[in-house]
Amino acid sequence: MTNDTGSPPTLHSNRLTFRALNEKDIYSIQKILQDQDVVNYDLGNPVTSYEEADYYLKRMKKTNFYSWGIVLKETNQLIGLSGFRNLDLISYQGEIGAVIAKAYWKQGFGREILQTILSFGFKKLSLNRIYAKVLPQNKSVNHILRKYDFLLEGTLRETIYRNGSFSDINIYSLLKKEYKHDHS
Repeated sequence: MTNDTGSPPTLHSNRLTFRALNEKDIYSIQKILQDQDVVNYDLGNPVTSYEEADYYLKRMKKTNFYSWGIVLKETNQLIGLSGFRNLDLISYQGEIGAVIAKAYWKQGFGREILQTILSFGFKKLSLNRIYAKVLPQNKSVNHILRKYDFLLEGTLRETIYRNGSFSDINIYSLLKKEYKHDHS
């Protein structure tokens, strides 16, 4: 499902370009992921060194079937990361995830990223089900998923260990037949 180079296809939205990540992105990845507010709802701990960012990039490329750097077209700056992981092309489903640099929160980029990867997943990958795992305390992401008609399937109780304690995870999904192309 990748192109000839093994990289994910480049995608475009109104303000963003979704492109393959590479070693040149390591410093930008570190800058995004060193912010405790950014990683609080995902990794748990900031990425504080070049080596940690390099490890994160390699892990992301290895565990995500598609991993994109989210680049602001206006400045060509990497402002986030997104991708599909746990793709099951036999059952036509996959998990989505994204992180956005704090300076770009509350500007509609989350919606733009979600619209782009949903369209790619349903139209290009022919997925039937796209799901997301979200910490219950991540109010913004829980809200946007519900706004895009994702159904809360349930909560996995104390299913991950992060920051010294166990945390619940909400599981949301959207089926292809429920997908609406426009959520203006």
